[in-house]
Parts: sequence; C-alpha cells; structure tokens
Amino acid sequence: MKILILSIAFFFTSNTFVYSQIKTSEFDVNMDGKVDKVKLDTISNIYTFFYTKDNIIISKKIDFFKNYAATTAVIDMRIKDDNMTFKISYAPKYNDFDIVNFTYLKNKDDWYLSDILTHRFNPLDKNLISTECNFKNCKLKKISLRKNNFEMIQQIVASTKNKKCRSFSEE
Repeated sequence: MKILILSIAFFFTSNTFVYSQIKTSEFDVNMDGKVDKVKLDTISNIYTFFYTKDNIIISKKIDFFKNYAATTAVIDMRIKDDNMTFKISYAPKYNDFDIVNFTYLKNKDDWYLSDILTHRFNPLDKNLISTECNFKNCKLKKISLRKNNFEMIQQIVASTKNKKCRSFSEE
C-alpha cells in the first residue's frame, strides 16, 4: 500500500504543467505615431493588439499563428515603419525558419502579407545544403493578419509557382 501511495505521489509531483506566459511589448500597430501595446501568449502564439482610435481603446486578437504552439515554433515579431516582420523558427533545432513580412494599409486598418522568405536546412544532404526561397507576388496581398491564418502561407510555400530559390552549403 505504501508503494502505491508513493507511486501516485511521485506521479503527481513529477508532472510539469505549462502555464500560459504573457509577454508585453510596445509598437505602433496602427501607424498613427503613438506607441501601442502588444501582448503575446507564448504558449498559444496568439497576439492581442491594444491601440487607441478616436480616444477609444481598441483590442484586436490576432490568432494568425494559433496552430503553431510554443512546442512547434518560436515566433519573434518586429515593427519598423509600416512593415511588421515575423520570424518563425521551427523545432526541434530551430535551423528551419520563415520570415513573413506584412505591410500596413491604413484604408483597410489591417496588415497584409507582402513577402515570405523560407530557409530550410537539410542535414541528410552530404554537403549540408540549405535552401532559401523568396516569395513575392501580388496574390500574397490578399492574406490579412486579422482575417487569415498561417496555414495559407504554408500552402504558398508548398507550391512551386512564383518561387525564387537558391541553395548553398553551410560552412
């Protein structure tokens, strides 16, 4: 009986529980010249933008990356001028990554995809060849940060059309 109780106690104390961690940063998300707040739930990769418009605080939930939890990918966001850049590094070693750029359109009050850069590392290749592909196409501009999700970008990356790639050896 003591062994059973000790086994159950060990089971409950050895499990690790992952709690949602919220990171807060400040960017100008609606290009009005004022600093706004961006909150990121690091477990679910869901962003929330808080900004003011006509003295009203607006919050917009961005679940563009919701299918890519923290165990799958690490996402880093930067905003400079009217460009929002996300770097998505993939597990297990984070050698593969995508850089996704969005441009803000004031008339639509949303961010639209402008280009994608993918980097894939192939450890099975005898020369350790990596591939980088750049995607620039007017069809990309239909993908909105608020209305769409990252799966649409993965479909574009999977297609071979409108792709400019180069391979190089890692040194």
